[in-house]
Amino acid sequence: MSLKLLMYLKLDKETFISKYNEFLTKLAHSPRRLRAQLEALNTAVDDNGRPLLTDEDVESLSEQDKPQIAAEKLVAIFRLDHLPFQLPQFTRRLRTFKTERGL
Repeated sequence: MSLKLLMYLKLDKETFISKYNEFLTKLAHSPRRLRAQLEALNTAVDDNGRPLLTDEDVESLSEQDKPQIAAEKLVAIFRLDHLPFQLPQFTRRLRTFKTERGL
């Protein structure tokens, strides 16, 4: 989790999308973790309350060897059009926490 948060805070939109999809591909070797990640993304909704990643998307992606979420969906889910956030103190503390815990 902390690594994904650091990615979100530090990377530009295109790089984040690429790295996030690489992360999902690695999770494909752990079906329960992949499913949990996709179900967490399924909770993100649009302005009308509709899931940005549908139940059908979750089912389909969880069955793929190399799951990839479309860029426009990741932009909407993570609000990537509003990057970059300037939170240097938070980023520094998160990095310290990660180092201390060996994450």
